[in-house]
Amino acid sequence: MAQVGAKHVRPTTFCKTEAYRQGYEDYRLGRPPAFGQWSGNDIAYETGRQAAALAVAKGQDLRPIPVKGKIASHDVMHLVDLGKALFRLEWGIE
Repeated sequence: MAQVGAKHVRPTTFCKTEAYRQGYEDYRLGRPPAFGQWSGNDIAYETGRQAAALAVAKGQDLRPIPVKGKIASHDVMHLVDLGKALFRLEWGIE
C-alpha cells in the first residue's frame, strides 16, 4: 500500500468520511473487513473499525451511524470522541 500524505485533516472531517463510517458500521454489524476497497482511504476505514472495537472494549454500546449522506452533529461528535480515544491509546496518553 502506498504511503498516505501528511496533510493535516481535522478529526471532524476525517470521521465524516464514508470510509470511516463504513468501517465503524462493518464492525458494529459483525461484517468481515473490506480492506483495499477504499481508493486511498483505507486508513479511514480501518480507523473506523478500530474505534468501534475500542468502544466495545470499554463497554460502550455501538449505535447505528448512517454511512452515506448527512450525519447528525451528535453522531459526528460520537465518532470524533472514539477517534480521539483511539489516538490517545495508540500514543499511550490517558
